Amino acid sequence: MVGFSFLLPPFPPHTHTQDAVDAYELLETEEQRRAEAPEIVRRFLTRPATSDSGVDTCEDSQAEGGDSATDKFVDSLSDESISAAVRGVDSGAKDLFAACAADVRVHLAGQPFRDFVQSMYFHR
Repeated sequence: MVGFSFLLPPFPPHTHTQDAVDAYELLETEEQRRAEAPEIVRRFLTRPATSDSGVDTCEDSQAEGGDSATDKFVDSLSDESISAAVRGVDSGAKDLFAACAADVRVHLAGQPFRDFVQSMYFHR
């Protein structure tokens, strides 16, 4: 996990996504992964209702309640990664969210890392 991203305010959703994917991949059985996958999609891959991307992200299946999926949506994910994860949500595949995790790592390695290098946290 890219630890520096916890230090920069706009990036916790990225690190939470990576942590959830890491935990998902450690689940031992397909049944456990099938149970967890919809929650990861709801929490991190469901675009806000105002999105005009045209990608089906299961917004209608969002759970009723106070926790908004859009609070943790990671906007740096590609539409292809999101679509592939949503299509395979019932598969229980261990690498279901691999493309999403790769998108997060690529994003964090760019401007967020350059910002971190320029911050007081890097120069302690």
